Amino acid sequence: MVSKNYKHMLNLLKIILRFGLSTLNFIYYWFRYIKYSGISLNLNDSKILKFYVLKIIHALEKSMCFIKQNYKSGFRNFYLLEKIKNRKNLKTFEKNYVKNILLEFDSFKKNEINNIPNDEFYNFHKSIYFKSYNFKNFFSSRRSCRNFTKKIVSFSTIKKAVNYAITSPSVCNRRTWKFYVYQNKKKINQILELQNGNKGFTETIYNLGIITVDLKAFASGNEVYQSWIEGGIFSSTLVYAFHSLGVANCCLNWSQSASNDIKLRQITNINKSENIIMLLAFGYSDNYPVCKSLVESTENFIIRE
Repeated sequence: MVSKNYKHMLNLLKIILRFGLSTLNFIYYWFRYIKYSGISLNLNDSKILKFYVLKIIHALEKSMCFIKQNYKSGFRNFYLLEKIKNRKNLKTFEKNYVKNILLEFDSFKKNEINNIPNDEFYNFHKSIYFKSYNFKNFFSSRRSCRNFTKKIVSFSTIKKAVNYAITSPSVCNRRTWKFYVYQNKKKINQILELQNGNKGFTETIYNLGIITVDLKAFASGNEVYQSWIEGGIFSSTLVYAFHSLGVANCCLNWSQSASNDIKLRQITNINKSENIIMLLAFGYSDNYPVCKSLVESTENFIIRE
């Protein structure tokens, strides 16, 4: 009887502890969003201004892509850009981007109201069918690798993979991602000590990446979870981008406590305003065993209503 009561109390304490830790971690990430996001819309902050401008530009571009046009649409955003186009904290590239979209919008409203724009910014593409590719084999052939060689992945290969991945869908084309690369074994091991999914193959990891998303891109209370969505989409694309280049990889989750998140920031140069999405071990492998996970029928993943 005493034994059963003891087990019951122990389980109850564990549940309370889990709830407590969940609350503390939630408060930590909530505080990060309040402190670092663009919710203040402080346009004196060059990063917040950049993402704000990209959001407005996307709205203007989108308004010119509709088949049925409303002449009045887009002007509010047009005037917003007019007001901020000469701000000193806009970079030259950003100023030119703003200037080009304003000219394009003005020309479109005057001359092309019944047409879809046809230039380098707004090409109308019909569906493209990649008949020479076997996408089923490509996607099904990727498996998580847990046995890498010591070969360092070249910067040109990493750059090519990231170049593929930045075509990922991004809310209002803000593209808030960063990919931090580590190829110093001592630093890699130091980072991996804070991640709990690399045991058993830590010593084979000689190329490690950390994917982040900048909170300053998000200026709405409705976007509190958007960084995780953005980061997840980019991470998935990057994984397959590496796969297409013959670079094996393994996703390492960052579902970590607030304390570990803080510790990782202390040993890296990750910007304070960036949320850490996940870690990615990548590299080359001659041969490696893979997990044969149970995969349910495809129909079980689809709900038709």
